[in-house]
Amino acid sequence: MNITSDYSLTCLNTNSACFAVSHYVNVDGVKLKLGETETRWYYNTTEQRQKLATEVPEPYLSAVLAVWNSSN
Repeated sequence: MNITSDYSLTCLNTNSACFAVSHYVNVDGVKLKLGETETRWYYNTTEQRQKLATEVPEPYLSAVLAVWNSSN
């Protein structure tokens, strides 16, 4: 059983980023959603950047950091 996650960047500005994250499992060729869609907020702080880097895959990570780095 392989669990996959779909990320959707719903809000991005120089101070924060928000993702909607849905989890799925493939059973006999059928993609089934697991639970409810999560909303995850990250803020442009050192601690939150580290959290973002461990939780968010590419290319979303690079997109967020590009916007956040442009504000410095």
